[in-house]
Amino acid sequence: MITKTNHIKTNSLFGNLHRPQHVLIVLIDQDGNFLLGHKPNFYPGGIYRFVGGGVKKDEEPDTAVEREFEEELGLKPSQQKLKLLAQVNTIANYNNQEYTNQTFLYLYQLDGEEAFKAGDDIEDLIKFTPLELQELIYDYYKLDDDNWFIVNGKPIHCWSDYGKMYGYIHQVALDLVS
Repeated sequence: MITKTNHIKTNSLFGNLHRPQHVLIVLIDQDGNFLLGHKPNFYPGGIYRFVGGGVKKDEEPDTAVEREFEEELGLKPSQQKLKLLAQVNTIANYNNQEYTNQTFLYLYQLDGEEAFKAGDDIEDLIKFTPLELQELIYDYYKLDDDNWFIVNGKPIHCWSDYGKMYGYIHQVALDLVS
């Protein structure tokens, strides 16, 4: 397994920096397209992410990825096809404190016969060619420091911080499968 580390300075803390670990599934269809989750009521316009979620306390990443696969895709993964690609460590500096998150990237190649559907908190799965995924990665890095996720009038996190973490993670995945 490959391990990569991304050091970032952030304007805020967002969900996964509060979690020590999470899993993401690099889902590829039979035509070589990447399938990413769409959360239009959460992500800024044009932003998508590999499906996955947090690793629960006392849960191993291999168990978490199977659970997340079923929750988000409505399908039990084939163990022979689910492969650990990499561990990406994000070390974020916020207000002179360090926060660390380990993201475990798993590869899953769909064969065209597996019936999946978006579930849990994703509305749809969107296909990206490798070139389109590279463009999405650039879009992650272009998220503005003035663009905040706001709930009930209160700023929760800065989208540019999210982009620094997930742009890097998606780039690692693209590099490893291209």
